[in-house]
Amino acid sequence: MNKIIYLIIASILISISNVYCFLYLNLLNMNYTILDYLLFILKRIECLLIIPGILIIYFTLNK
Repeated sequence: MNKIIYLIIASILISISNVYCFLYLNLLNMNYTILDYLLFILKRIECLLIIPGILIIYFTLNK
């Protein structure tokens, strides 16, 4: 049962991160370059939630 809860939490974290990264793609329309976009994404905590999400899935499935 704990594995299911951890996988749901990880899926939510990854989904939130992907939604924000997708929404911030609008910056490219405002004359940002790809490099500016990537640097902006790396500074946003909500976009970095993908890292703990992937780690939770990895450690949950490898127990």
